[in-house]
Amino acid sequence: MEATFNQASELKPADTQVLTALGVLQFIRRDFNKASLFFERAIKENPIDHQIWNKYGAALANNSRTEEAVQAYQQALDLRPNYVRTLVNIGLAANNKYEYLDAAQQFIYALCLNPKADHLWSYLRQSIL
Repeated sequence: MEATFNQASELKPADTQVLTALGVLQFIRRDFNKASLFFERAIKENPIDHQIWNKYGAALANNSRTEEAVQAYQQALDLRPNYVRTLVNIGLAANNKYEYLDAAQQFIYALCLNPKADHLWSYLRQSIL
């Protein structure tokens, strides 16, 4: 499957959907450095896509580049302020930096926006405990 996406990338090197798909494939393989490179290329082509910024932040965070990840997440929120996935990711990054109050605030805000997201309660519980 990756070969197909690579071929598509050669045919249309500026296609953000292909670049994003390649980034996701690398993310799944846990090659976060490669994933972030694909997301960077996608962002250059479409800098106003909040989902790509969020994926880029996740790749950076999983590559122990937390400060850069938070900046990418902030860019995603600037583009779409109530994007729950990004709020959760910022909360997780705060948890990883031992900033539990900040993390809890992000999870509570995300829960206010999406009260049916049951998994957020466990994240909030972790922050509080």
